[in-house]
Amino acid sequence: MNIPTANAIIGLINSIAEDVTRLGAIVEQAAWDGIEDHAGMPGQRPITAARLESPYVDEDILETELVEDEPVEEQTPAEPEQVPELLPIEQVRAALADYARSGLSEFIKAQIREHGHTKLSQLTVKQANAVLAAAEAEAGGA
Repeated sequence: MNIPTANAIIGLINSIAEDVTRLGAIVEQAAWDGIEDHAGMPGQRPITAARLESPYVDEDILETELVEDEPVEEQTPAEPEQVPELLPIEQVRAALADYARSGLSEFIKAQIREHGHTKLSQLTVKQANAVLAAAEAEAGGA
């Protein structure tokens, strides 16, 4: 249920509650008007009608037209990004050795230093794969 519809229904219920309590007050007053009350008077007295502490004052909501909720469109979940599989460190080491022999030795050392280390063996598998990706890009761009 949408908020405007809920507010309209609540407003109508509050309006009905107000009207019922007003009717109770009218009946109570009519009962009191029909008797002369004093402390020594025998018999029953009218009970007090229920009162609303804060009557509903937003009359505009009562004029709100109720509308059906729009059907929720099923959203197709976005396909997750393809995360490239990480190669084992042995395969990374072999591939980087090939790139180093082809002239990228200094480039590979610089990439290892960018990760805060001086040796390939100090890198995590993810970092080593990043170095390999950079070397592949450099070799492809040369």
